[in-house]
Amino acid sequence: MLLRLTSRNSTNALVLVALATFLTPTASHAQARDSLFTNLNNARTDSSRISSLIELGTSYFLSQPDSAKHYWEYALVQANLAQRTKPNASYLHYAKGNLFNLLANYHVSHSEVAKGTELLELALNERQIVGDSLGMAQCYNNLAFSYYRSGRMHEAIDLLYKSLGISIALSDSTAIAYNYHNIGQLLMNSGDLQGAEKGLTKSLVMRRALKEPNPVRESMNSLAQYYRKVGRPKEALPLAREGLEISMTIGDSLGVAKSWESLGHTFESLNNLPEAQSSMRRALGIYERTRDLDALSNGLINMAGYALRLGTSTEAVALAERGTAIAKEKGAIRNLRNGYSMLAKIHKARSEVEKVYEYRLLFFSIQDSLKRMDGAQHLAKTALLFDQESERTADSLTNRAETKEQEREAALARQATIQNKNVFEAVAVIGGVILLATITLFIMDRRRRIHNNARKAAKLQTQAFRTQVNPHFIHSALESINDFVQANESDLASSFLTRFARLMRAVLENARQDEVTLKNDLDVLRDYLELERTRTQNRFNYSITVDPTIDQEEVMVPPMLLQPFAEEAIWKSLAQQVNGSISITISKVEDALLLTVQDDGEQTGAEPIQLNETGSDHGVSITKARLELYQQTERRPATLRWTPVAVGHKVEVLLPWRSAA
Repeated sequence: MLLRLTSRNSTNALVLVALATFLTPTASHAQARDSLFTNLNNARTDSSRISSLIELGTSYFLSQPDSAKHYWEYALVQANLAQRTKPNASYLHYAKGNLFNLLANYHVSHSEVAKGTELLELALNERQIVGDSLGMAQCYNNLAFSYYRSGRMHEAIDLLYKSLGISIALSDSTAIAYNYHNIGQLLMNSGDLQGAEKGLTKSLVMRRALKEPNPVRESMNSLAQYYRKVGRPKEALPLAREGLEISMTIGDSLGVAKSWESLGHTFESLNNLPEAQSSMRRALGIYERTRDLDALSNGLINMAGYALRLGTSTEAVALAERGTAIAKEKGAIRNLRNGYSMLAKIHKARSEVEKVYEYRLLFFSIQDSLKRMDGAQHLAKTALLFDQESERTADSLTNRAETKEQEREAALARQATIQNKNVFEAVAVIGGVILLATITLFIMDRRRRIHNNARKAAKLQTQAFRTQVNPHFIHSALESINDFVQANESDLASSFLTRFARLMRAVLENARQDEVTLKNDLDVLRDYLELERTRTQNRFNYSITVDPTIDQEEVMVPPMLLQPFAEEAIWKSLAQQVNGSISITISKVEDALLLTVQDDGEQTGAEPIQLNETGSDHGVSITKARLELYQQTERRPATLRWTPVAVGHKVEVLLPWRSAA
């Protein structure tokens, strides 16, 4: 967490003085603290008392961080009490902003990222109250790093652009270069390589012009990382070496560590693994001494990859496990994801299948949680934009209707004043107005239907997803896994758990799609049927038959369409049978796709089971509604019918033939 303080106000200046005092090797800490306590005792104003408490806390931060936290929290209490009598005092807002920043730094250093983020947001609010542009820019930067560490990548980038805008307005070249560097780094991590190159290059050019050695080194390492990422390691090597020389020259131990790490990654890209290991070991030694756990965790996982490529898998396991444990303790979610991925790769190379499944499941759980975080934010923004666009469209149509009505009234007025106008022209004018009004109403109605269909489709898609993963099925699946474990049937438990994880992931991915390939949908259905068959101890068989003339990779269907009928057959029609069967057939009928689900359950006849809006029945009713909406959208038949059979039930779904674009 980067906490940039400036001397914009007296409180900030005092913090810097205190930091300088206690970072100076020749200073007498005891005498300095005695002086600070004397200042606190002699303080006669709220401002001097709060400043003294901030200084005291800062003096303890490096050696006794808990004591520092105590003084800062006490200073915050004093500031809140002072605001009761001086609610508009600017210096109190500045002081509280500094205190929130300092406390955030404490909590982040203790792996309490969520608490740190909350405090940084409070600090930003204090800066906004007094209109402190520079302070706001610094808060945006601090919050961006906190969001990034929490997996909120898009929000972090947005905050950095806000900070950049303020820095440009203030003509602060150092801050502009700093922001370009951070934006480039986050864009590279999010996959926007073109934007990353622009940001990092601008940062390096500006920092060279400013002749700031430490920032220049930082930009060199980041640009070297970019060149490695895009497959240009030869361009990265001179930058990494120059960055290391600068770090050694200025005596920056942490900078030296980062430069060694950058050089190690560059040697790896050039397939010089012995040099890569040597460089990375030097970096890890410094990270360990300085207790930079985030960098240490990431470096250990990278070292595990080198060891695996050199054939020392035992060393690779030890390195990866240690790096992953540190990431878990630190709450570094992206390092944790990378650690699980590396462990799965190592155990795969060692042919340890059970370990591979274990770490892949952990990897997918972290990966899905990151996607859900980004996806939830994206959906919220999309919903907001959709509502705003709907309001603008409604306003536009209303104004257009009013305009046409005014035009019509003007035309009628002119008709009344011109007595000798030809009757044909009068009829033409009126007819034109009516036609125009009809067209306007048609456009309004069409847009309304489009908006309604879009909302209805999203709602039905969400409901279909919920029925696909209904609690009864999940509970039964987990009970089955537990039964296998209790019975010491590890192979069955592992196989069942792997298929269950794959099904859940496929369902989550397909729930975001309007259409998927027929092959994709049938693969999900097979996994579901296989899980249910295992859970019921093979009480039923199933078959899926596809017309060989159908290219399953090219035909598109709405996702999760047949699963409710299969579920209804298993849970109702075949519930009391020992050797039941379910037959699913896919065939082409002219320009349509026919999907059939048939079982040999106990009930007979053409009528389906009475729907009662629960469980699988609810899924069937949702499917009917989805088909009706699909038919309206495609303007071709999309139907559902129960066909009479001698034994059991037969459901037929007819869809318009849709090929992939």
